[in-house]
Amino acid sequence: MSKICAALLLSFGGLVLSKRAEGVDGGKLDMGKDDMLSLDDVAPRSMAEVGESLEVNASRAEDVECFCINPYIYADLDDEDYRGGSAWGQCVGDHGARHGPHGIRCNEICEDKRKFVYFEGSAQTLSFCGNDNGGFTGQIECQCLDGLETFQNQENKKIAQKRYRKGKIDDPNTLWMLKVKHTFNSQYNANGNLKDCYSQCPAVCRQHEMVIGGCAMPVHA
Repeated sequence: MSKICAALLLSFGGLVLSKRAEGVDGGKLDMGKDDMLSLDDVAPRSMAEVGESLEVNASRAEDVECFCINPYIYADLDDEDYRGGSAWGQCVGDHGARHGPHGIRCNEICEDKRKFVYFEGSAQTLSFCGNDNGGFTGQIECQCLDGLETFQNQENKKIAQKRYRKGKIDDPNTLWMLKVKHTFNSQYNANGNLKDCYSQCPAVCRQHEMVIGGCAMPVHA
């Protein structure tokens, strides 16, 4: 297992989306109305801020959102190698979500790493399966976005302040570079929707001239 901190050119998976949320410095941020398409209302959160009370709506198959990111933006990724068997199959969940206490499917690995975001009223992870560039060739790894580290990057903060002064973003205390470009919801269960997102999200992002940010999945879904 290794940690990647890279300027994302072709890849990437910390956030919070709410009408009223605490900023990283503990202050209150007026987030405004939730916007599934812009995610300018998203702010990073640590697990301590999210808390241990995690609720999941099990009344229907969970939608899985495909997040894309503006190219050439610094992003902090944690990756996990797979050893033995099909790395892709393990990453997308063909071999189950967990083996005992250890995650197998990528989103479960990200849960174990505690790379959480808060989105649509629940703690979630942003993850994808692929190589270091977000492709499906070469070494396939589980990639987890660390939203807090990405937000705290000094260059990203400078860009955020510049865009805020120009009126291009509403709040610099957000992960302004992330956008939802597609929602996967055609399968009968959340696992199927997540696998669809892992398989198709990179292409969705390329169609928008962006790079993959990851697939959002609630914790314990």
